[in-house]
Amino acid sequence: MFRLALLSLLLQQQTTTSPASGDTTGYWQQHVSYRIVATLDEQAQKLRATGTMTYVNHSPDTLREMYVHQYLNAFRPHSKWSEVDAREARVRFQDLAEPDQGYERFTSAPTVNGTGVLVNYPGSPDSTVAHFMLPRPLAPGDSVVVGFTWDARPSTVPRRQARRGRQWDMAQWYPKVAVYDRGGWEPNAFQPAGELYGEFGDYDVTLITAEDQVMTATGVPVSGDPGWERARRAGTVFLNRNAYGAPPAAPDVTVPAGMKAVRWYARDVHHFAWTTSPQYRYEGGVYVRPVHAHERWTTWDSVGIHVLYQPGDDSTFGGLRAVERSKSALTWLESIWGPYAYPAFSNVHRIDRGGTEFPMLVMNGSASIGLILHEGGHVFTYGIVANNEWKAGWMDEGLTDYQTYWAQRLTPQERAADRATARPALLPRGYRVNALTLSTADSSDLKTLEADLRGRAEPIATLSQDFREFGSYNDVIYDRACLMYGQLRDVLGDTTFRAFFHDYFSHWALRHVDEKAIRASAERASGRDLAWFFDEWLHGTGLMDYAVTSATTTQRPDGAWVTRVGVSRLGELRHPMPVGVRSASGWVIGRADQSRDAQEVEVVTRDIPIEVRLDPDHVTFDWDRRNDTPGSDPLGLLKGKWVTPWPLLRQESRGRSIVTPAPALWYSDAGGAAIGVRVRSHYISTTDRWDLGLAMNTRAPNARINGLQGWIRTDDPSLPWSGRPLMGLHAEANALDGVALVRVSQTWDVSRYTAARTSRTKVSLGATSGIPYAPAYLPEQWDTRRFMEAIARAETRWPRLATSDSGFTRASGSLTGGFAGTGAGEQGQAYLRAEGSVANLWRDADQKTALFLRGYAASSTGPRARAIYASTQDPVESFHEDLWRPAGALFKQPGVNVIPLGGAMMRGYDPSLALRGIGAVNAELSRRLRSFGSTTRGRSSIWVSGFADAGTASAAPGVLNGSLLADAGVGVSIKGKLFDRELHARLDAPLFVHQSALAGWRGLGSSGREVAPRWVLSLGDLW
Repeated sequence: MFRLALLSLLLQQQTTTSPASGDTTGYWQQHVSYRIVATLDEQAQKLRATGTMTYVNHSPDTLREMYVHQYLNAFRPHSKWSEVDAREARVRFQDLAEPDQGYERFTSAPTVNGTGVLVNYPGSPDSTVAHFMLPRPLAPGDSVVVGFTWDARPSTVPRRQARRGRQWDMAQWYPKVAVYDRGGWEPNAFQPAGELYGEFGDYDVTLITAEDQVMTATGVPVSGDPGWERARRAGTVFLNRNAYGAPPAAPDVTVPAGMKAVRWYARDVHHFAWTTSPQYRYEGGVYVRPVHAHERWTTWDSVGIHVLYQPGDDSTFGGLRAVERSKSALTWLESIWGPYAYPAFSNVHRIDRGGTEFPMLVMNGSASIGLILHEGGHVFTYGIVANNEWKAGWMDEGLTDYQTYWAQRLTPQERAADRATARPALLPRGYRVNALTLSTADSSDLKTLEADLRGRAEPIATLSQDFREFGSYNDVIYDRACLMYGQLRDVLGDTTFRAFFHDYFSHWALRHVDEKAIRASAERASGRDLAWFFDEWLHGTGLMDYAVTSATTTQRPDGAWVTRVGVSRLGELRHPMPVGVRSASGWVIGRADQSRDAQEVEVVTRDIPIEVRLDPDHVTFDWDRRNDTPGSDPLGLLKGKWVTPWPLLRQESRGRSIVTPAPALWYSDAGGAAIGVRVRSHYISTTDRWDLGLAMNTRAPNARINGLQGWIRTDDPSLPWSGRPLMGLHAEANALDGVALVRVSQTWDVSRYTAARTSRTKVSLGATSGIPYAPAYLPEQWDTRRFMEAIARAETRWPRLATSDSGFTRASGSLTGGFAGTGAGEQGQAYLRAEGSVANLWRDADQKTALFLRGYAASSTGPRARAIYASTQDPVESFHEDLWRPAGALFKQPGVNVIPLGGAMMRGYDPSLALRGIGAVNAELSRRLRSFGSTTRGRSSIWVSGFADAGTASAAPGVLNGSLLADAGVGVSIKGKLFDRELHARLDAPLFVHQSALAGWRGLGSSGREVAPRWVLSLGDLW
């Protein structure tokens, strides 16, 4: 009962336009009529304008106040937009100075029916929403005339508007009245998440510009010369001046010498945008289609297509490419929605990248068919069917994304239909042909999937300003919402899905819509209650996962085969899951009942079944396809895809776990060569990462059992009782080289933001137990004391500048508490271990010079395995390194000189130098010599560096000759990527080492000299 009440409250908050029924009976909306005269003063770099707005109150409420938007005030310091940018480490408008800021400001007090009113800004210092009281209450059915005089200017930094040279992209440039709907006034401050919401009305706008300007705008040019004929490169100019019949009487304007006035007129629109540049080139055409008789809105048999593009665009926008693509987009959009409601469609190359939509006008950064389909689609699902983008961006962005992919045959349904006739995919060349990679279709939903797995997903119906960050808003409103429409199509079926589109458009064209409206259309078209679908997708998050639990087949007396498939729901989302049975005649699809968690689905085939599979066409969001066929496989090994362990190549499959067997080989002084096999597996590189191994020493000084070694390790595993992967969980058990090591830890990403270039913070809690069981095998850094400990870690890393890869700052720390003892009835001794570091990396503008500084402090009272090491990671951290861990390992042989760089990172010292505590500073200045490689083989760089390390340390008695440790030298490193693997290798020459008796790798120099030739190789990196 509480859940229903809460859901009802949510619906009331987010659906404030349509009546309770979701139908149009009882629907109302306000009406506005703007008459504006605006002069573009290029010398003063601003627009001067006057205008009136006639506002008709069709609501049942008496209004006593009014809100208007002054959107250009977002593109300046101290706005809500700049506040959000600064919080998420984007640099755009918050530091703009004059004359680069955008603004819109009244130059005299607005009037209401001739009476001046006092304006205030309730969101101050943000001034994108202005408010004033009405001199007299506005009763239902009454109207007022509001007069405005203002100046406006876009910013030089583009975002949905801009100015550059003599090109002006004028969007959000006039006092735009806020919407008043069933929820009251909707005065939303303009910010990155969320876009526009406007009242439908008529616009009569006269634009006065320099005579050589070429322009287009929302509407049709009823008088004046927009410059199209003079700028025409191809096609025809179709002004369509009489599209609306005789316009109202023209305003009385004075046009200065060298200027021109172009009057634009539009009806049934909720925004007016325009753009102008003397360099625009024009191409035009006419979109001709039959007149659609419609009782609510006018349609035209000829729609003018106007394309304005910049010099240099001849091979992209030019040659009628953008014109024809605009026609194709309109043809497609009318086929799924209904008749286009306007007499013109303009497509312009704007200053900003990407695209933004306005009624009758799209401003695009390219002429790609995908972008034209998307922004043109918005003219239908935003311009004609007008949702509140602040509250329900999923109703236009996600929907427009889906219809764009639908038009391009990129949806799962179209891919499945095209699969039989598709050409074979082009294989990569060279070494990369050995990689098993995901197709575009199989990888398309992985970002949404990972957000759910990691607990970072947010409900689609979240209000725009309530999203955690702009990146999350984009991922949810575009990607997850697009995915939702694909799932709705699978629920409804293709024919009903199209009927739903037509019903939605027919009922709600030129009206405001909300969740109830779109849901009611889907239910009318399907004749089904879809509350379960919209509730789970819009107001919740979760994964969709169904599994085949059984499959039995019998033959009926008539010769047909009946397959009974057990289906169980494992994920949070419900769906009528397709259940496929394949025979020689092809697939036959049955459907599960989404209301049941466990059920048996019968599928009848004419021929004997060959295969049973859930969702064989992969049209659902069923994330784990490993359980879509009969048979249990807890670790994913039995039904996994076994592949050759090609070095450096990433192997992935959507349908099965990747299983990679490989030989295991290492050496120790006590056991000789250890020979064995290891098996690694993972699913989509994100979950169920397992590492299992077994090896035997070729010689065993004690009992043969001590020569048997093995391990099992896992990250993010799926366990039988968990229902979904336990993300962040790491667990391992090892018996290697005389040490039994067990570790369990849980890591959480507690970063406020994950998409923005801001700080990323991870914390973890864990427990470790180390039990030496075969003293003859023990590595050098271990003693015979067993230990058990708990550890807490935290690490934060943030970029130095959000706008470039200029370096980072990283801070990390850990605190460990434990007990250590021999275990022979001896009481354990408590110990503490603390470690912390702060590191900074600075890069210059051309990324060729880097300065690295690190401060490090650590202290430990624990056993030798948990001591602090001068140059290397401690033995527990490096326990997985088979070539380093054992006593006498290959990397510890004389003249090999390889270390797992870590600890105090004083690379000049012997790796066995264990300390009780140290405070140290590491410094390195590096210069990039050259970069090499390619996008297919990976890009890498060679760096040369000079380094110096210094610290004050303490150790057991007799180890140190004074507390000062210091080294210095030169080095060369390789950083980057080789095929699919990160590449970090460095060769350092610590030529100077203080307390040279403690220097490491002394084979090339005198052990008694502080300055001597030495070298050390490490496969990690300081950075």
